[in-house]
Amino acid sequence: MGVDFSTDVLVRILVLLPTSSRRQCRLVCRHWRYAVDERTHERYVRTKILAVVKAHDRASAYVVDEARGPGGRHSRVWTGPLSANVIGTRNGLICFLDGATGAITVSNQHTREAAVSVPPAPRAAGLSPCSPAVRAHEAYGFGFHPLTLRYTVVHVPCYFNKSGTFDAVQVYTLGPGGGGASWREVPTPGASGRCQQGGVVCVDGSAYWITRGARERILSLDLEDWRVAPVKWLPDTPEQGCSYRLTEMRARLCVAVTVGAPPATRVEVWCLEGTKEQRWARRYNIQVDTAKQHVTWPLFAHGEHALTMAQEFHGYSLRKHKMSGKRSLLCSMARVWKKRPGAEIMRFDVRKNLEVTTFAYMETPEELLKSYTT
Repeated sequence: MGVDFSTDVLVRILVLLPTSSRRQCRLVCRHWRYAVDERTHERYVRTKILAVVKAHDRASAYVVDEARGPGGRHSRVWTGPLSANVIGTRNGLICFLDGATGAITVSNQHTREAAVSVPPAPRAAGLSPCSPAVRAHEAYGFGFHPLTLRYTVVHVPCYFNKSGTFDAVQVYTLGPGGGGASWREVPTPGASGRCQQGGVVCVDGSAYWITRGARERILSLDLEDWRVAPVKWLPDTPEQGCSYRLTEMRARLCVAVTVGAPPATRVEVWCLEGTKEQRWARRYNIQVDTAKQHVTWPLFAHGEHALTMAQEFHGYSLRKHKMSGKRSLLCSMARVWKKRPGAEIMRFDVRKNLEVTTFAYMETPEELLKSYTT
């Protein structure tokens, strides 16, 4: 006979578990998934913002904590060469890529554990590395499967600005039953195509990317059984004059559609509500009516606020904008314009050539890497 816990009792039990075990509990049933996603520590203690800043001759990562007063406070947790980029974050781990060498590092900057090094992905036959190199990190994704407890680096070997095609993706797996410490190819039968700029996103045990043949489409790779399958395209988007970018919000795959160009840009974000029925819903609408600001990526919103980078006379600033919070509105909306530039979160005293990317990040004292040796 099964035991039926009330939600309050279940939450009290779940918060005592380490992060990795708590995520496994999401797979028990809908009730447990709701309790983990909406009622546990992750929900009450909001994720922080990881801002990766590239300026002058170095790259740095800052953890921004809005809960520590107006405007938030930030602390630098990492510094590296200008060629380094963050591929993604997962469970407190940060995955870095050195665009100059192709080397990958996975580390927990909070516990300062020994980092795990991943060798560069081998060049696929007949294809060259991603070009230009400054965007090479957008062909990588960093994922975690809650059932197998494995972390996986996914690489889509392709061009961004030429018509290169591919029929396999490359994966490197860390963790139990990872299949050895080496890159291997996963065939994508019937799914070959030219990769679109838009990034590789890993959500809830699957990796996603956009390809383009006769038209754009999304492909998914299950990080447990390595099945490749198509994902239904968005129901209502312009066919011309827009660009697409994959992202994640609240453990859901999202497609950000950017329509127009500065000084009048509209960003519509569609979220995949179910992986089986594949129902898309437009959840965010951000209107930017100024040439001096743009939405940050891949983290475009944090809590109830949209995030933008603003160019100012003395430098740049990371800003947040309150989105509509009416429960009757299925789509949260925000407008960014000159008279309402948003609240400043972080300031950068750099006058030009500044590049900032933002990620969701949660510090954890759990030593996640000690069993993930390569």
